[in-house]
Amino acid sequence: MLVLLVAPPGSVVSGNPNQQDPSQLRKYKTRHYELHTNLSRAEAVTYGHHMDRIFKEYSRRFRAFRFNSHKTLPLYLFRTSEQYESFLAKHDIFARNTGGIFFVQPKITALASWTQGKSRSQTFATLQHEGFHQFAYYAIGTNLPIWVNEGLAGYFEEAIFVKNRVITGLGDARRIHRLKIALEKNLDTDFQTMLNLAGHEWQQIVSDNPQQGSLLYDQAWSMVHYMVTGNKQRTNAFVHYLQLLSRGYQSNRAFREAFGPDIITFRRGWKSFTLKMEPDRVTSAVARLEFLGYGLSLLHQRGQKPPSSIQELRKQLQKHQFQLQMPIPGDAIEYSAMDESNYYFERKNGTRGKFVIYRSVDPTLPPRITAEGLSPVPTLMWSRDEEGELIADIEYR
Repeated sequence: MLVLLVAPPGSVVSGNPNQQDPSQLRKYKTRHYELHTNLSRAEAVTYGHHMDRIFKEYSRRFRAFRFNSHKTLPLYLFRTSEQYESFLAKHDIFARNTGGIFFVQPKITALASWTQGKSRSQTFATLQHEGFHQFAYYAIGTNLPIWVNEGLAGYFEEAIFVKNRVITGLGDARRIHRLKIALEKNLDTDFQTMLNLAGHEWQQIVSDNPQQGSLLYDQAWSMVHYMVTGNKQRTNAFVHYLQLLSRGYQSNRAFREAFGPDIITFRRGWKSFTLKMEPDRVTSAVARLEFLGYGLSLLHQRGQKPPSSIQELRKQLQKHQFQLQMPIPGDAIEYSAMDESNYYFERKNGTRGKFVIYRSVDPTLPPRITAEGLSPVPTLMWSRDEEGELIADIEYR
């Protein structure tokens, strides 16, 4: 049986000890970021360009807030998790089992992450999530309640870029499924409690009860979706709520002033909205593509003949009883090669589509996998970093 645990990627991570000293990091400046990294210049340009694009989206969504456009934000991006953890340990931060972090310390305030053993799209998602925390710190202020900070970060984490267009408002099927079950069983956190939950209380719940902690992230994400989706009046009230917070208002007072005193009716509307949410087909397909990508990578490392069809890939992965565990805040998602649904995706009309495999032009790379029939069309692509390690990425067209 092959079981792969992602983040930290354990056996697939190998770093050069000589690169662990932060003084050896190269520095690149983009329009909005000061990037400190031991990645190659080409990789640094890719991540720097991506962060400038998501910064533009942050700024567009929060144009009501003033941000010093001349300020560049520090971003530390390491090759390995060991280098990342070592760097943060020197600043008294324990970062084990984290994919990225925005941190505030007396001598340094920055965003940090690492890349090796993850797909490029997963690194993008981490940077988009933690990057919002960083943007909010400077643009909105330090008075942002934990629920809205994490909810908005989760919202931007799921954003994808198709050419010059950014698509937000996507929703993972597993997250929506967990939310609906929780709401049907009245397991969601009381609204009044949610509005006033302190950061240390949130982290304590995540630490003591991972299942409840995962639900906290899910609920915060859905509350944000409710406030920014499909209702201009509600969206304007949400912006007003954030503006009041930036002026120093306490969360409960700001919420009542922005949305009115009837929190019970507001919660009823949010619950109805959440129960009607439908999974996003592209996000669900991408999660399965990444699972298949990890399987392809391991088969490639073992020197096995690359599969020419999704049926052949299924046969190979099931032979090894391949499983993947991917952590999410407060929980983990498990994928199994024995689950037949992982080889298919759902089209817009509700019919089932089969992933298609294409042989890579470069024979040293695993084959590509695509989900023709979706819009946009996601495709699992491959390349190598400067150390020769495989890099998986999801591209859209």
